[in-house]
Amino acid sequence: MRTPIQENPQAIDLLLAEMQKGLTDRLAWLNHAFGKAQYHVNRDGVSTPVIYLGKNEYSSVMPDGRFGNYSFFDLEPQRTFENWNKNRAGTIKVKFGLVFWFNLEKIYPTSQSRDTEAVKTQILDVLTRRTVTRHGSYELEGLNDDAKTIFQRYFKAGYDEKYLMHPYGAVRIVGTLNYPNT
Repeated sequence: MRTPIQENPQAIDLLLAEMQKGLTDRLAWLNHAFGKAQYHVNRDGVSTPVIYLGKNEYSSVMPDGRFGNYSFFDLEPQRTFENWNKNRAGTIKVKFGLVFWFNLEKIYPTSQSRDTEAVKTQILDVLTRRTVTRHGSYELEGLNDDAKTIFQRYFKAGYDEKYLMHPYGAVRIVGTLNYPNT
C-alpha cells in the first residue's frame, strides 16, 4: 500500500493522512508516504526511525532501498497550545520534519545528472500549491538536502553510507503542523 493510513485516525493523524494522500496522488515516483515515525533505541543507545506496520510489527525507515522512494514524518515530542481556555479547546501546534529518501535513477531513468533540485521543486510544489487539508494546516519553514546530516543522528557503526550518495538523495522539509483538538 502506497499510503498506509492509521485505522480510525484522530487529531494529528487526520492531518498527516491528508498530507500523505496528497503526496502519493501528486508525486508518481513516491512509492510510499508513511505517517509519523517512532524511534527504537537499541542496546548501544542508537535511535532508529521505525514505522508501524500493524499487528505489533515495525520496520526501519533507514535508507536501504527496501521501500523504494518514500517519505515519513519526524515529529518533535513537544506540543504547544494556542487559543485555549476553559470553555474551548483551540489549536495544537507541533514542529515536524518531513523526510524524503529517493533514488534518482528511478525518478529520471534516462538522466545521468544529479537532478535533486527538480525533485525538491516537485515536492515543494505539491506541499505549497497542490495539497488541500481539511483537518488542520501546516507552515513550511525550511529545507535540508544533505542526506548525511538528515540521517546522521540515526547512524550506527557499520551503516552502509552508499545509500546516502548518488544516485540516492534525501530532503527534509521542516515546519509546523496546526490541528484542532478533536
